[in-house]
Amino acid sequence: MRRPAVFALLFAAGAPAAWGQVVTENAGTISPETPIWQTRFEYLRTGRLADVRAVETFLWAPNGVMDFALSVPLHHRDVEFGTGLEDTLEGVGDASLRWKHSLWKEDDVMKSTRLSALAGVKIPTGRWHEEEDGAEIPRKLQLGTGAFDVFAGPLFTWIDDRHRVAAELIGRYAFERDGFRLQPSVQVGIAYWYRITPARMEVAGEETEVRGVLELTSVFYGESERDGRGIGDDGNITWLSPGIQVYPAFWVLFEAGVQVPIIETVEDVRGDRKFGFLLSVKFLF
Repeated sequence: MRRPAVFALLFAAGAPAAWGQVVTENAGTISPETPIWQTRFEYLRTGRLADVRAVETFLWAPNGVMDFALSVPLHHRDVEFGTGLEDTLEGVGDASLRWKHSLWKEDDVMKSTRLSALAGVKIPTGRWHEEEDGAEIPRKLQLGTGAFDVFAGPLFTWIDDRHRVAAELIGRYAFERDGFRLQPSVQVGIAYWYRITPARMEVAGEETEVRGVLELTSVFYGESERDGRGIGDDGNITWLSPGIQVYPAFWVLFEAGVQVPIIETVEDVRGDRKFGFLLSVKFLF
């Protein structure tokens, strides 16, 4: 069967569930016939940090019920710490490996409902002991944390033709390294997207597809610990993220989004979150 025809068949059977929102993870798994390479550019601005990073991600599925993703970030980070001390950090950040498994799904033509589980581990590949003028840069400003952490949770996605709703609940726990343990967290994400054009989808890849996306992400943090004592950085950060996705062909996807903080009760060395944005491209091959 010709490759475009395969994509059309997969799409009609519910393959749209495999494509994610801009920020929120979704419950669909990718096809074992179509690995994905994603390059994502992200920018985050806070009171004491400006971080530009490119995240390279490879997604692969051994079968139709699970997939794996390996992500490696490359950072350019300007940090301010102490009194009048500044530095620029560049290099690889902490990589992550995640696994997703489909627990239940019901697919129909242009419709899909899915429930999945996600689990993963962050690997301490980034530098975490940089100094400036003999002063150690705080761990939360470093390119890496120096320690492993694990994350897991359920995912839900519902699609009906032009509409999609997705939700995630991800818990994260970090391990201690040299007297420091990064705060545990629980992330709740809710997303809605709407296919702006075409109004009626006949065959995937024949027309450019454009989707509008709106996401709400809320992260509840516990306290980080230094030498067994909490450092008072618990609280909540909630982002509102409007975005857009463009599919000019069945083998490529462009997406962009802006992250605007609407609630912030966390006080830590990074300073108040100002804004963030991201731009990514995904290739199927």
